[in-house]
Amino acid sequence: MKSKTYERGDFEADEHRDESNEKPWVKYLEHNKRQREIYENQLHENLQEVDHELSNYAAIVLIMLVGDERDDKGSIKVRVSRDWDGRNACSTYVAKKNYLLLDEEGTQIQAVASKYSLIAFFKKWVKTGKVYMFSDYSVAKAADTYRPISGEYVINFSRKTTIEGLDDIPAIPRYKFEIEAFEAARPRERDVVTLMDVVGKLTKYTPIQTTNNGKKNV
Repeated sequence: MKSKTYERGDFEADEHRDESNEKPWVKYLEHNKRQREIYENQLHENLQEVDHELSNYAAIVLIMLVGDERDDKGSIKVRVSRDWDGRNACSTYVAKKNYLLLDEEGTQIQAVASKYSLIAFFKKWVKTGKVYMFSDYSVAKAADTYRPISGEYVINFSRKTTIEGLDDIPAIPRYKFEIEAFEAARPRERDVVTLMDVVGKLTKYTPIQTTNNGKKNV
């Protein structure tokens, strides 16, 4: 049997073959491979950006969670904008202590202490208008009716909650109002989800008038 002898030129010619002679499906697969690599790199960069954003807004994400009560080991720096006692129907005793809290960005949320010992403790140490650092609290879904503000979630204070009084921070507002047009009140006549305070509307006025026949002792 005769053996074929290969010379160097034969290999060089094979290495420098014309790519135009390759089958179309080979080029198609190579193109798809390159496109997939580009896509995977872009996806990796996007995921890194998303992860960064989530780490920056972890507290906000916690508040936006829907479902059962969740513990939060973080801290919030807020001003106590308002407080009031909560009583059950046909009852005279205080069932819970309510607070409205405001931060530097004007974000407002309701906070609640709902046990007798907690009510006494927070009533003693938390004062309206002051700034505090609250830590170790839980976040839960707000009640379905008669909410004092439009927020979907509330903070529940517990025995683990710590309170640190801070110096006043002028950047934190004293109050926050959600002003609505007067005409918006009537469509909400049967809406009991969020409470609305209606201030009297001045419809007209006249100059001061005097009379000699009126009562002398008013």
